[in-house]
Amino acid sequence: MAEIKKIAIDRIIITGDNPRREFDSERIRELGESIRRHGLLQPIMVRPKNGEYELIIGERRLRACKLLGFKEIDAKVVTINDSTSMEIRLIENTQRTDLIDAEKGDAVYALIVRFPEKYPTVNDVANALGKPLGTLKAWIRKSEMLSENVRELVGAHKLTEKSANYLLKYNHNKQFKLASIVANYPLSERQAIKFFKLYDTNPNADLNKLAEEAKGIKRVEVELSKLPKEARKGVEVYLEKRQKEAIETRKKSIKEIKALKRPRKKVWKSASESIRPKVEKLTEKLRELEPEQREEVAEAIGRRLGSLAKSVDKESLELMEKWETEIAPIIKEETPERYARKLEDVIHGVWVRLWVEYPQSVKEMGRKQLVSSVSFDRLERLKNTIRTTIRELDEFTNVIETELLIRKR
Repeated sequence: MAEIKKIAIDRIIITGDNPRREFDSERIRELGESIRRHGLLQPIMVRPKNGEYELIIGERRLRACKLLGFKEIDAKVVTINDSTSMEIRLIENTQRTDLIDAEKGDAVYALIVRFPEKYPTVNDVANALGKPLGTLKAWIRKSEMLSENVRELVGAHKLTEKSANYLLKYNHNKQFKLASIVANYPLSERQAIKFFKLYDTNPNADLNKLAEEAKGIKRVEVELSKLPKEARKGVEVYLEKRQKEAIETRKKSIKEIKALKRPRKKVWKSASESIRPKVEKLTEKLRELEPEQREEVAEAIGRRLGSLAKSVDKESLELMEKWETEIAPIIKEETPERYARKLEDVIHGVWVRLWVEYPQSVKEMGRKQLVSSVSFDRLERLKNTIRTTIRELDEFTNVIETELLIRKR
């Protein structure tokens, strides 16, 4: 049984393994005010480590109590290993309401990668969490496709999750450009969605005008030269004032958005690390070409790599030699037809393993004729067989989707 006791806050270590890396200071302050009024409703979770206590769950609560100046905090003390500690942290992240969907998708991905035996597919994670499979797939999609800048706007509540859904089809630069307009004006969720739809209709239009239209601001254009002198002077003063206000507002919004950006460490890669992903990606592209085209392109690349050999390091030279001796021959050998046959063999193997007698008879006789000619007992067995087949294929689909998720990272 886990023990709940008061622990000195200065004895609690935050290791940095928490999947949640960013914390909204305003939200922490609000949580602190809630704790001040109502007390700590749920203890944090820690484990003993090297005479101290390592935090497992409850970093926001711990930060809020520190902000309040508390010396002690209620904590549930458990004795678990590193692996279980990380698993609990990841699972807890999928349940938290203060995390954005993309961060929950990060946690689902981490569970699959770190604990493949326990969570071999996304469906297994969904069952363990008691969440619909569709919900987890939506989280993962945002985890894969949402840009870091837009994530930060969602986390800062400058963009809603529903609004972010509309941005997934754009590249990262376009995502941030559109999301910044929504944050700068600012637009409500309904107005933001209207803005995105207006942009889809006319992507070359002025984004500020589209935002104003979505916000319901109507422009009235009148030539200043046609106004009386007094009216013209008043309009000019008003426009100058509004322009200054707009510039200041825009500067403030840009400053706030820039403040959200996380500093990135520059990662230096060896030539091999830089080239290898490009070679693998190129290999996939070449497989989409016709055999003759693939052979021509493979030879051209080989010649180009050979000409670069004198200006790169030894490791990269070995990689180029590997291209010529291992990768290029495989590309020439593996035709699209061969891949199709492999897939057909896999599908056929699933049917055979389940003892299903379906495809050819249905094609020849038609479903109605087949059903009418089969006995009641046989129909019952066929129904159960088809249900089993569907379940098997669903599981197979989950395995494929999970493998694709892992390979995309």
